[in-house]
Amino acid sequence: MSLMPVRVTSVGDYGAASWAEGLRFNLPAELPARLNWRVTASGDLSLERGSLPAPPDSIGHVRELAAFTERPPASSRLPVSYQRVPGRVRAAIGSAIGWWHRGRSDRWAAFPGWPLDLSADLLFDLSLPTDPYPPTPATVVLTHDIDSPEGLRNLVARFLAVEEATGARSTSFIVPCAWTVDHDLASEVIARGHEVGVHGYDHGNRTPFASDAERRRRVDAARSFAERYDSTAFSANMSTSTPAPTSS
Repeated sequence: MSLMPVRVTSVGDYGAASWAEGLRFNLPAELPARLNWRVTASGDLSLERGSLPAPPDSIGHVRELAAFTERPPASSRLPVSYQRVPGRVRAAIGSAIGWWHRGRSDRWAAFPGWPLDLSADLLFDLSLPTDPYPPTPATVVLTHDIDSPEGLRNLVARFLAVEEATGARSTSFIVPCAWTVDHDLASEVIARGHEVGVHGYDHGNRTPFASDAERRRRVDAARSFAERYDSTAFSANMSTSTPAPTSS
């Protein structure tokens, strides 16, 4: 699928997408001509009378276009886990890399755009009926990724009470096999009405690129944690990959 950059100037009768006017997106290049969407030579997109809604399959195609990679991230290619590097040093290295790449985002983040790409969201809203859409409260899913003992302590000490004061409950994805989990704190999270999920294996970004046998070993190693907290939710670490042909 090839993408074309556009700037939305008018969404016409598709009121649910009015938030997109004036913003830039990357859309499948074949859609405008097929759906009677008008695109100028400069890339301005407008939907006028007779424009057709976005087909549902286009949403998934755009969302998954760059979702997988065959190349492991640098952190997973290190001879030792990157987590052995002190947190302050990791933060400094991350800031330096971010500063270096910020001016090159048009190359390394052509799609999805950095820091956020809402192209799939635009297509979804352009797939909705053009009839007046009744306003409804927005649904919010609140989650935390807990990848250190400090993170779990801070969750209980600083976050849960704030969430509970608004009537909210969150799901915290905890790394099960990188450090000794404080089960008293994790149990308190559950007792207060929140949920606990599984956050990968050891946060080393290696599981997606491991052999079938190693992936199964890691899943089995995290199983007791998931069963202890009746966890049905899973959040991967930073990286995903296309499965090997022999994967099950």
